Amino acid sequence: MIQYIILLLAIFCLFIILFLFFNKQHYKFYISIASIKGYEHALDNLLSSFPPDFKDYIIIYSNEDDEYYEKKTDGHYEVHIKRNITEYGAWEGLYMLKKDGIITNNDYILMLHDTCKLGNDTIKLSNEIISNGDADDIFWASKTAQNNICITKGNVIDYAHDIYDEDFCKTFTKKEGIYIEWSNDHPKSVKSLRDINQNYYSYLTEDRGKRKVYSDVERNVVYFRSIDIEKYYVFLGDDVSKTHPNTP
Repeated sequence: MIQYIILLLAIFCLFIILFLFFNKQHYKFYISIASIKGYEHALDNLLSSFPPDFKDYIIIYSNEDDEYYEKKTDGHYEVHIKRNITEYGAWEGLYMLKKDGIITNNDYILMLHDTCKLGNDTIKLSNEIISNGDADDIFWASKTAQNNICITKGNVIDYAHDIYDEDFCKTFTKKEGIYIEWSNDHPKSVKSLRDINQNYYSYLTEDRGKRKVYSDVERNVVYFRSIDIEKYYVFLGDDVSKTHPNTP
C-alpha cells in the first residue's frame, strides 16, 4: 500500500515537472519599443541593431490621433495610442494586443525605449533570464530599475493597465515621467505593485560617458550589462527651467 502511494506521488510529481517544463518552453519572446513621432532617427538606430530574422517586435507610438494596431507584412506590430505618458504608454499598447489574444500571460516582453541599442547578446541573455525564472513576473535590468527597462511576463500587463487606465492623466511631461521612474513606491509605478514578483539585477548600469549617436545632440550613454543594451539620454538634473529636447 505504501509503495503504491509512493508510486502515485512520483507520477504526480513527474506530471507537474513536465507541465511546468512544457509551459516554460512554449512562450513567445517580444521586444516592445516605446516611441513617438520625431524620434525616427533613434528608432532606425535601434532597429538596425536587431538580428535580421527577428520580427517579433512591437513599436508603440504615443500621442497619435487614433488608437489602433496593425500587423505589418514582415510580422512585427505597430500600436498607436492617443495619450502621451512617455514610456508608460507602452503598457497600454501591450494591453491592446493582450486584450485581443495576441500576447498571452505566458509570453515575455523586453520593454525598451527607441533611444536604446541592442548588443550581440541581448536576445540570448534575455532568454537565459526567462529560462532561469528571473522574469517571473518581472525582471528589472538594473539594480535601480533605471529607465524602466525590464523583461516582463504577459500577466503583468493587466496589473499595469489598472495603473495607467483612462483615469490617469492624458499626458505629462518627461520630467514627471522621470520622477515616477525614480520613485519605486510611486502608485503610478509598476515597481510599487505588491501582487507580483519583482526581481532586480544585482548591479547598477555602467556610465559610458557622452557621445553623439544618431544626431548632433550629445547624449549620456549607459550600459545595461544584464541584457547587453546601451541606452542614450539627456540628463536634466534638478534645473526646472531646463527643457528636454523633444527630438534626438
